[in-house]
Amino acid sequence: MTLRTHHSPQASRLSQPSRATRAVRMKRRLVLGMLAALLAWVPVHRWLVLRLDLNPWKFGGLAMYAAPAPKIGIGFYSTTGDGVLAPLEIPSRAEDQPLFLDFFARRRHAGMLVRPDALAARIFALDPSLQDLAIVITRRSLDAETARVVARRRGYRYRRDGG
Repeated sequence: MTLRTHHSPQASRLSQPSRATRAVRMKRRLVLGMLAALLAWVPVHRWLVLRLDLNPWKFGGLAMYAAPAPKIGIGFYSTTGDGVLAPLEIPSRAEDQPLFLDFFARRRHAGMLVRPDALAARIFALDPSLQDLAIVITRRSLDAETARVVARRRGYRYRRDGG
């Protein structure tokens, strides 16, 4: 003899979570996922700031609360016959200002991801006798190990012939 158990439809409905309960669970998962993504982003952002010289105030990082806004300087140099870098005077022209300002703004935010190639091309166009060009970008930022503001320099070399 076998016993048969009969489940009523009402008992079946009671054992399943309601729509409201499922919605709460889904929202909880979503919030926890977003919190996990935020916690994972903090060290990734820190690494990007250190490695690529990104602005710690940009890209949703929390480093802005511990670092001053970075300052950028730029120097232009030509190479003399004996290989020494000599400062190069760039004429200040109103039509070139947007190019330089755009470069400074993008470099301040994206760090080493922005190269001064367009500036070099414009300088070569301004001075047809120039054969070699060095662009040195100085960025003042907070050093994580010493907690002091330090100047980091990055140089770019260009030749008129593209070498």
